[in-house]
Amino acid sequence: TDEGSPLLVHTRRQAKLLRGALGARGHDVEVAWAMRYGNPSTADALARLRAAGCTRLVVLPLFPQYATVTTQTCLDRVDEVLDKMGWHPELVTIDHYCDRPAYLDALAASIRAHWTWHEGSRLLFSFHSTLLADIEAGDPYRDQALATCQGVVERLGIPEDGWAVSWQCRFDSRKWLMPSPETVLEGWADTGVRDVAEVCPVFSTDCIETLV
Repeated sequence: TDEGSPLLVHTRRQAKLLRGALGARGHDVEVAWAMRYGNPSTADALARLRAAGCTRLVVLPLFPQYATVTTQTCLDRVDEVLDKMGWHPELVTIDHYCDRPAYLDALAASIRAHWTWHEGSRLLFSFHSTLLADIEAGDPYRDQALATCQGVVERLGIPEDGWAVSWQCRFDSRKWLMPSPETVLEGWADTGVRDVAEVCPVFSTDCIETLV
């Protein structure tokens, strides 16, 4: 965009609007945002909050669905930085919000604003894939992704045969969550489907890696 990367622009805007919304409710809360891999870093954000005199931290990784390779790395990084800083404020962590009604309402509304299901059309959910071994070891990512999908299609009134879940971005020859978006789309094309909408509800902010 003219302002920069969507991830940067929208994350900055979300932080500003969140602080304003909390302030409107009478809560004077500092809101700092950070990139897990990039700038501003987790260390930068925590240093800013410490300098502001904060004594209680709420850590919210912006992944609606928990996954070891995303959410947990953010939480681990916060712990690591706090230890290095020698700073031990009261700490609250939010590790998922995939099934929160307000989140599902907002996601359904964003789809409804651009596309409406009708007989013969399809909605494709596309999530980042993850290793099947992680799921088998107890990672709840797949179940939480499916919970998000179910909540959305119920709000949109889409029948079971009107949507599907796919898993994108597999990186090597190990076993990953399947099917891929390509596989689902090829199957729909073979049956004559001509109206498809795709949504990628794995981040709270548009990310070029996912969008492209």
